[in-house]
Amino acid sequence: MVYGQDDSGYNYDESRIKDRLRTQDMVSRFVTSSEFLNPKKDKKFDFDRRFWNSWKGRIVRAIVLDGVYTKTELLKITKLKEENFEIALQELFQSKLIEENQDTFRVPKNVYKQCWEFFKDLQNKLVSWVQDNHGSKMSHFFLSDIHLTNFTDELMKKAKHEIFVLNPYVEQCNINKTLMSMSESGVNVHLVARYIKPMKFKKKFLSKGILYMQDEAIHAKIILVDRRVGIVSSMNFFPKSVAGGSYEAGIASTDRDVIHSIQRYIHEII
Repeated sequence: MVYGQDDSGYNYDESRIKDRLRTQDMVSRFVTSSEFLNPKKDKKFDFDRRFWNSWKGRIVRAIVLDGVYTKTELLKITKLKEENFEIALQELFQSKLIEENQDTFRVPKNVYKQCWEFFKDLQNKLVSWVQDNHGSKMSHFFLSDIHLTNFTDELMKKAKHEIFVLNPYVEQCNINKTLMSMSESGVNVHLVARYIKPMKFKKKFLSKGILYMQDEAIHAKIILVDRRVGIVSSMNFFPKSVAGGSYEAGIASTDRDVIHSIQRYIHEII
């Protein structure tokens, strides 16, 4: 069953690629037309999904949404190979979508504003998906066992910018394959955990660009997707917990005050 509280505060161009490609690096090679990279002077530059997922979009997103300004930081957060990063950077300079000042990068005000507006629209669509998925506009709802696992997995697959995971025990299981896949697609995946095991899986897991911080004191189980939907639960990221071998339960929320509290808590830890 679902329990909740009403939230009174709430009021994309067909691809030329027939098959879904595994990484955003590959995707962006197909969406860099000369008109797109060099918009006409009388044509307003607009964010769209192609730009958001491209190499250039990753760089702009990192600057605007993550407050990352240096080359070293940008390479880390965007997970781009240096040669691809340089290609994207030159295209951004040519299009006047980025500026350099004393080894740091900034974007013009209009690009900054459009990036935030596009991200807010993605956040609203995520909340709409949550509401449609549960058939109501409740801002909090209870999940247990396989319903908790399935919702967590589906929610992470909906991420367009970032996923934060706090979970003490991370082992090889299907839900962690989702984290790996989303990181490969260009989503920023941050993990705070006591351990990742076995070692063979840990190497493969981290090779996908997941940003990992080990903390022996972590015991919270929290997921935050695109700074808009959060889950606080008892579920660990290992097979027995996610596959129904133990009783697990939690609360998912789209309430802005709750989400802001989760954000503050995560930032205090990292």
